[in-house]
Amino acid sequence: MDQGTVIRYKEFPPNYYPEHIYRNNEIENVLKLNSFNYKQQYQLKSSQYLFEYRTILADVLTLQYETIENNAKALSQIEKLRSNNAFTLTTGQQIHIALGPMYVHNKIISLSETANEVAFKNPQLEIIPVFWMATEDHDMAEIDWFDFGKTKHTWQHNYSGLSGKAPTTGIWELIEKAVKDKNIDSKKLELFKNAYTNYSNLADATRYLVNELYTELGILVIDGDNFKFKHLFKNIILNDIIHNTYEKCYHDNEEILTTINVPIANKFRRTNFFYINNNNRLRIDFKNTIYHTPNKEFSWTLNEMEQEINNNPEKFSPNVLMRPLYQETILPNLGYIGGAAEYTYWLLLTKMFEKSNIVFPILSIRKTKIYISQRVFSKINNQTFDSKNPFKTPEDINQNVNNYIFGTNIFETISKDLKINIQEYLMELGKERNKLTKKFKDIMDNTILHISELSAQNTRNMQENNSKNEQNTALINAHSAYFNQKMPWERNFFLLEVYLLISNSKTLFINDLEPHNLSINTY
Repeated sequence: MDQGTVIRYKEFPPNYYPEHIYRNNEIENVLKLNSFNYKQQYQLKSSQYLFEYRTILADVLTLQYETIENNAKALSQIEKLRSNNAFTLTTGQQIHIALGPMYVHNKIISLSETANEVAFKNPQLEIIPVFWMATEDHDMAEIDWFDFGKTKHTWQHNYSGLSGKAPTTGIWELIEKAVKDKNIDSKKLELFKNAYTNYSNLADATRYLVNELYTELGILVIDGDNFKFKHLFKNIILNDIIHNTYEKCYHDNEEILTTINVPIANKFRRTNFFYINNNNRLRIDFKNTIYHTPNKEFSWTLNEMEQEINNNPEKFSPNVLMRPLYQETILPNLGYIGGAAEYTYWLLLTKMFEKSNIVFPILSIRKTKIYISQRVFSKINNQTFDSKNPFKTPEDINQNVNNYIFGTNIFETISKDLKINIQEYLMELGKERNKLTKKFKDIMDNTILHISELSAQNTRNMQENNSKNEQNTALINAHSAYFNQKMPWERNFFLLEVYLLISNSKTLFINDLEPHNLSINTY
């Protein structure tokens, strides 16, 4: 088997996403979303996005890239944003150590693919792919670890503030310890050493890593934790916190989506912002006409809060439901590429965008790319892999592999036969009771015979198939690692391990830029 892409799926692979994702066209029609028309999208965005915002955006991004090595491509992309024909496509993520699980890579590759496709169909436009770092997120427990060699490695720190400002002290030492005795190419390791020893905080280290890995794709990294950006967003902060403008908008969308069986995972709060103080992100609550942080370190009357927002908008950090509005305020953005959960909560926000007079972006589900060794995939592919329906539940994986290793399960067969016979028996009940008594006895006699055969076969298997048991376990583990629909490969494997262990890693990482929803790549 040659190295490269071996299987591609143009449609969503079955059993991979939640059920409602497969109804995305129906859902978007109900919400009257623009799903495909990028020409219409950029015309709408052009009429709404102010030229002065472009200048601020380009100036801030230039400063953010000032200390990043090999930044020539990025600076060129930034300069394009000053022109009225330049627009962005965006994806985003928390800033995990070493970029985290492989779905982050898949987001970035999907972003690049979509940008290339939109640019090809709209040659009059400059399409800039942008990776939005969630630097204001403060849940460090979600990002301060990685898996390598089937072991979880956790960064020991005492930091609890904005993740982007977290000092990188100790991260390189953690990586160095994780890869010890793994025969890793030192040149590949140098990338991560540079990131966490040359850059003092997670935001800059993450920007460096994305730039080094994906600079050929023209990816720009943006940090929304910025004074000038927040001033552009001030009116929406006031609308939410002071005027409660968006609550009805949210609940209207919630009601629509509930009627078409879209699961709702996010709850709207009376205030959807945090207050930033000394890099700490404190939730803002509202009760009895008073705004306050959870332990009441800070409290404000309505007038005091309005004054604080007007004077210091940079101290207000949007939650997950307000971040999309923030992003679409400061970027000349046409579309957002995200996972199933992101896609779902963006659907709740369409009326909030309308109320704010901000163009709602075209939503796309990110693609999935699986990287698997030729040795492992050859074993799976030749024996137990279903190319039409690759993702299975753990129970189905066990059953398929067991059937392959040990043969068809006799118990499963007789169970099906027994169910059919009992159904027939019940249908005839009341017609010929005397005959049924004898028929039932025959069914039970036959069942006992089958069970005896099963018992004998299981005994033989246990006595003579120790090697098969080992083979069985190995195959189940391989399937479960790569094609388990409840815990997909891209969440099981982390970029650090895949990048360091596969051959020609950087080339393989960015060479399959085709618009397929799933591709399986061997190395």
